[in-house]
Formats: sequence, C-alpha cells, structure tokens
Amino acid sequence: MLLYGDRAPVRCPEKVSTCQQASGPVLRQSPNEGHEFIAHREALAMPIVPGQVHLGDAAHDVIDNYRWLHDQGGIAVCDYNRRNEHLDPEALRKRGYDHNGTPYAPCGRLCHSNGYACEAQSRQYVCGRPCPPNERRHCPHRFGVRGYSHRMRFKDHPRLIGPMQRGTPAGQRLYAARSASERTNSYNQEGIAKTYPLRMRGRKAFRFAGAIRTLAQLVHRALNFGLDATYTLSQRPVAQT
Repeated sequence: MLLYGDRAPVRCPEKVSTCQQASGPVLRQSPNEGHEFIAHREALAMPIVPGQVHLGDAAHDVIDNYRWLHDQGGIAVCDYNRRNEHLDPEALRKRGYDHNGTPYAPCGRLCHSNGYACEAQSRQYVCGRPCPPNERRHCPHRFGVRGYSHRMRFKDHPRLIGPMQRGTPAGQRLYAARSASERTNSYNQEGIAKTYPLRMRGRKAFRFAGAIRTLAQLVHRALNFGLDATYTLSQRPVAQT
C-alpha cells in the first residue's frame, strides 16, 4: 500500500492537489496481504497524521482496514474488490447503489454527489431533477431544490463512502499515483487473471507465468499505441489538391 500526503494534514481532501509527498512501505505479497496491513502499518516508524491518504489495490479492500485508518485519522483509497457480489444492473438497483457507492433515486436514475461532510462522516447524494417536465409533475420529490436527497454514512458503508469519492476523475488521478509495480500487479489481476487460472507447481512454473504476464502487457501496450496512433492520424484533415 502507498502512503500519500504524509506531510500534509488535510481536514477534508476533496482535491488531490493538497497532497505533498508519496512513499511506499514494503509489504510482502501473499494471499492475505490485505489482512496483514494493520500489523504492518503499526510496525512502521512513520506516524499517521490527519488527512494522510493510503492507496491500496483490491487486496486491501477490507472493512477492517478502512475503519482502522479512519480511527487513526487517515483515509483509505483502495481499488474495489467485487468478491462474489453481483454487479449486474438489476442486482445493483435492487441493493440501492452501484459499485462506486452512488445511490439510485426512486425513479431508477443514478444520483450525484452533493458534497462530503467531514464532521458527520457522510456524503449527500441528490438526483438534481434530471427527469423531463411531464415526468417531474408526478415525482414526490419535485418540490426540493435538488430533488431526491439521500445521505450515506461511512459507518454504514466504510468501503464506499469517504472524503474521496469512488469513480471520479480526481479519485482516478490519485489512485494512479501508486508505484509501477503495484499498477503492474493490478493489471495482472484485473486483465490477465480473468481467464482460467493455471495450476502451477514449482518456481520454474511461476517464473514462466511471470514472463507470460510481462509479454501480455507489452502486447497490450503495443496494441493501445497502434490504436491511438491510428485514431490520431485519422483525425487530420485530408489535404486537397
């Protein structure tokens, strides 16, 4: 997990520009890496100051990590680990919010954030009344300035609610501050590990699997470069003679 902003006590960091310094403590990789974070962090000499942001991959997306960092004054920003959750549109609407923690209005439309209250440790969501006038006439929330309003607390949803909202451009820029090795491991888990897992035994098999993952990343980047170059060249105006 990466520490970010350890020299900048921030009261409520909605903007990532308030962070000043990044440093990454080394934690050995293991299947239970996320559950070992608290003991590892307590052993570090670097104190946790208010507003210190901790960036972690999906392995650190553990409720105990969020609550412990919150009690220490820090902020956890971890990649979402879907585990065995059903994230199809019907299941998300049934539970009332999407994978970023954004709730649905009674009409089925996604709300948007109206700000995070640091004192109350909660985020307010509003619908903003995006419905057409003929539909708005029958909405029971039409008299509100911003329409339907719903507040979600960190206490009830520690993995989803915090000063840094999930799924926003600011959150993605902050999460991109992780080290190159962590970004590589995340791509291996998200992009390559979606196929059938291989059963491996011995160091040679694991080294071979690492080489295959590296080759797959190089091919992926080369294809992206080719697609970007093709799109850029196609946007140039054709010279007329």
